[in-house]
Amino acid sequence: MTGLPRQIAVVAAALFNVGMNALAGAGLLFGTTTGAVSDAVPTGVTPAGWAFSVWSVIFVGAVVFAGYQARPSAREPRYDRLAAPFVAANVLNGLWQVPWLAGLPGVAAVVIVGILASLAWLYVRLDRLDLTTAERWALGVPTSLFLAWVSVATALNVSVALAAAGWTGGAAWPPVVVGLVAAVGAGLLRRTGDVAFALVLTWAFAAVYAENGAGAPALTSVLALGVAAFAVATALALRGGASPLPVAR
Repeated sequence: MTGLPRQIAVVAAALFNVGMNALAGAGLLFGTTTGAVSDAVPTGVTPAGWAFSVWSVIFVGAVVFAGYQARPSAREPRYDRLAAPFVAANVLNGLWQVPWLAGLPGVAAVVIVGILASLAWLYVRLDRLDLTTAERWALGVPTSLFLAWVSVATALNVSVALAAAGWTGGAAWPPVVVGLVAAVGAGLLRRTGDVAFALVLTWAFAAVYAENGAGAPALTSVLALGVAAFAVATALALRGGASPLPVAR
């Protein structure tokens, strides 16, 4: 996709994503809501309900991204390489609601892995562009917010799929899942210093603690260590010359 067709495809993908999630949030798909499905299967890592309000920010970011690249002056080939991963991530994110609301968490888990891979692909492609400050805000920050939350949501979706299949992993599973997310997140933050990414992960970990921390000392300890690791990794990256904005060299 190049030029005007690319711009149209990116805008359409963002609107499809927002529209499908709006329908799901209103309970107009399959007669239930996204949160109701999540709450129906306890996992030990399901965050408090208020955590999901971050989706509002993510959807605004997706629209900002789409609108920015839709400007007449943005028909240059430079943005063309961003279209495929953005379109894939947004279309898949909208389609994810179908298996999730239909009670097929295993299928939803496969889809969300595709969303995560598409966003990682987009993040890498942005990292390889010499972005201006305006582009980092309009393209980089929305991608970072989306990628950070989906990193957590993927772990949650997999946990729901396993629980629905009858396997929970016992008391050890939540700390292990949180520890894996924390390790990956801290590793990325040590390289990038991406403050937006760090804030979303911290928000998610706070919500997991609010919902599951009582009577779970191992989980609480891993969550606290994870938040500390995010802060230290980000600070070290910034001290080493990284920018607090995403994909900034």
